Amino acid sequence: MLIQFKNIYILLMFPKVIILFFIFFSTIFHAWAFQSPSVEDSLVNLLNKIDTKQDTQRVNMLNVLAFELRNIDNQKALKYGEQALSLSEKINFKRGMMVANGNLGWIYYRMDNNEKSLNYAVKGLKMAEEFKDIAQQISNLNTIACDYSDRAKYDATITYLSKAILLSKKISDQYLLARTLNNIASSYLLKSKPDSALFYTKQALSAGEAAQNLHTIAFAFRNMGDVYFQKKQISKALAAYQEALKKSEQENNNYLTISLKNRTAKIYLEANLFSLAINELDKAIQIGKQYNFPYELHIAYQLMSEVYKQNKDFEKALDFQLRYMHLHDSLYDAETNKQTAMMENQFESEKKQSQIALLAKNNALQQITIAQKNSLLYWILGALMVLSLLIFLLARYNRQKKKAYKTLFEQRNAIAEQNEEIKQAKEELKSQSEHLKDLNNLKDKILAIISHDLRSPVASLSNLLALFNTSEISKEELTLLIKGLKKNIDVLSLNMDNLLQWAYTQMGGLQTNKEIVDIHYIIEGKMNFFEVNLLNKRIGLQNKVPENTFIHADKEQLRLIFRNLIANAIKFTPIKGQIIIDYEKENENYIIFNIKDTGVGMTKEKVASLFSIDKKISTQGTEGEKGTGLGLLLCKEFIEKNGGTIWVKSELYKGSTFSFKLPLSAIC
Repeated sequence: MLIQFKNIYILLMFPKVIILFFIFFSTIFHAWAFQSPSVEDSLVNLLNKIDTKQDTQRVNMLNVLAFELRNIDNQKALKYGEQALSLSEKINFKRGMMVANGNLGWIYYRMDNNEKSLNYAVKGLKMAEEFKDIAQQISNLNTIACDYSDRAKYDATITYLSKAILLSKKISDQYLLARTLNNIASSYLLKSKPDSALFYTKQALSAGEAAQNLHTIAFAFRNMGDVYFQKKQISKALAAYQEALKKSEQENNNYLTISLKNRTAKIYLEANLFSLAINELDKAIQIGKQYNFPYELHIAYQLMSEVYKQNKDFEKALDFQLRYMHLHDSLYDAETNKQTAMMENQFESEKKQSQIALLAKNNALQQITIAQKNSLLYWILGALMVLSLLIFLLARYNRQKKKAYKTLFEQRNAIAEQNEEIKQAKEELKSQSEHLKDLNNLKDKILAIISHDLRSPVASLSNLLALFNTSEISKEELTLLIKGLKKNIDVLSLNMDNLLQWAYTQMGGLQTNKEIVDIHYIIEGKMNFFEVNLLNKRIGLQNKVPENTFIHADKEQLRLIFRNLIANAIKFTPIKGQIIIDYEKENENYIIFNIKDTGVGMTKEKVASLFSIDKKISTQGTEGEKGTGLGLLLCKEFIEKNGGTIWVKSELYKGSTFSFKLPLSAIC
C-alpha cells in the first residue's frame, strides 16, 4: 500500500497488523509525529521487528526515521539515512535510493556541508524525475536552492524555488508549498528585499496553517521576525520570534529552536538585557553541541562574546571569541582575521589601560617600586609578542587552506568541462542520426512521386504510339487524341522541371544570383506561357503589377515561382474563373505579391500541410490536371533564398490567395 508520511511516499508491505496500525496512526497525526522521544523509540522498535535485514520495508522505515530526525538530531538522522542508502544499493531498491539521497542532501545541508548536500540532492532530483515523483522533486529542488543560497547565488536560488512552487501547486501539496514559499522568502531577505520577503512569508503561513504543519508555521513566523528586524521594527520582530519559538519547541524542532534563540538573544543584546541574552545563548549552545548544528553554534559563540564584551567581562569575551574563530574556520574559508585582531587589540588596550590605572593607584597607595613597574611592562610586551605570533600562524594557515580550495575548484571545473564536451558529442551524433533518417524519407518520397505522377503521361504516349504503329486507329483519331496527350505532356514537362530543380536544391547545387528585376515583365512572360491553358478553360488572368516595379532577386527563380503559382491557380480554377495578380508595399524595404483565384479553395488542414514534404499529396485540378506536389515546395524554398516569406489564405469553395513578400530594389 502507498503511504504518505510527511510528503515522503514509500511502499510499505508490512505483514503484521500492529505495524499497519502504527503507520496509519502516524499518517493521520503527522503534524505531531515527533513531539516526544517515545515516537522515535516506537519507530526503532518497529524497525527491529522486521524479520529480514535486507528488505524494502526496512529501507522505508530507515528513510522515515532519517526524515523525521533531520531537524531534530543531525547525527541520528545521518546514521539512519546512510543505512537506508547502503541497504537500498545492496538490494537494488531504486525508490529507496531516491528517498535516501534526498534525505541525505538535506541532512548535510543542516550540517553545513554544502558539497555533499548538493551532490546527494542532485542525485535525488534526477531519480525523482525518472520516477515522476513530484513530491521528491520539490524536496530536492528546495535543498539545491538552499545550497546555492549559501553560496550567495540568490538568483539561481529563486529560479529553483519558483519551479518547486509550480510543482507544489500542481499536486496541491500545502506542506511542500509552505516549505518552498518560506525558502523563497528567506532568499529575498538575503537580497535585502523585506517587502518581497513579507509577501511570500504570509503565503507560506497560510499554506502551513492549511497543512496543519508546525514546522512550516514556525518557519514562517521566523521569517516574519527577520523581516521586521530588517525594517527596524524590533518589538514586532521579537513577538514573531517568540511565536515561532513556541511552535518549534512544541514540534521539538531543534534546528529552528537554536536559530530562534540566537535571534532573540541578538535583540536582547541590542537592548542591553544581558542576562536574558546569556540565558538564550546558553540554551542555543547546548542544542548546537548536542545535535550538531555548527553554523548556528558559531553564531551563538559570536553573540556570547559580544555580550560579555559589552558587560566588561573581557576574559569570557575572549574565550567565546576564540571558540567562534575556531568553529568559523572549520566551516568557512575565512579570508582574514582582521576584525578579530582588532577586537583583541582593543581588549589588550583596554586591559593595559586598566592595569596602568590599577598600577598608578597602587603606586599612590602602596608606593610600588619602579622595578615592579618595569616587570609589569615586560609582561605586557611578552603577551603582545605571543599574540602577534598567534595571528601570524593563523594567517599562514588561512593562506594554505585557500590554496588547497583553489586547486580543488580548478579540478572540479576541468571535470565539468569534460562532461560538457561529452554531452555536445552525444547531441551531435543524435543530430546526424536524425539527418540520415530525413534523407531516407526524402528518397522514398521522390521514388513515390516518380512512380505515381510521372509514369502515367509516359505510359499514355507509349500506348498511343503502339496503337498508331499497328494501324488500329486512323490519323483523324490520332489527331484528336494528341490534343489530350499534349496537355499531359505539358504537365509532364512542368513536373519534370520542378522535380529536377527541387532535387538540385536539396543537393546544395543551386546558387541564388540576385539582380535588379522588373517584375511586371516576369509576370507578362508567364501569362504568354500559359495562354493556351487559359484559353482552354476560358479563365481571365489580370496582371495589376505595373511596369518599373523593381525588386532585388534571382530572375530565373522568380520565373519558376510565378510559373508554379500561376499553374496552381489555373489548375484549381474552374472554367470561366478569374485570376488576379496584384501587389502592395509593406514598407520601404519589402513588397508583397498576391495571386488570387476564384477556384475551389482549401480546408484549414490542407493549408497547414501545403509546404511539408512529409504530408505532400498531389491533388487533381478541376479538369483532372495532375502534379507532383513539389511546385509549392520550390516556391517556398526559392522565396526564402531571396530573403522573403510565403503564406496562404483560403476558404473552401471561395478561392485562394497565395501571397509572398520580397525585398525591394534600392532604385524603387
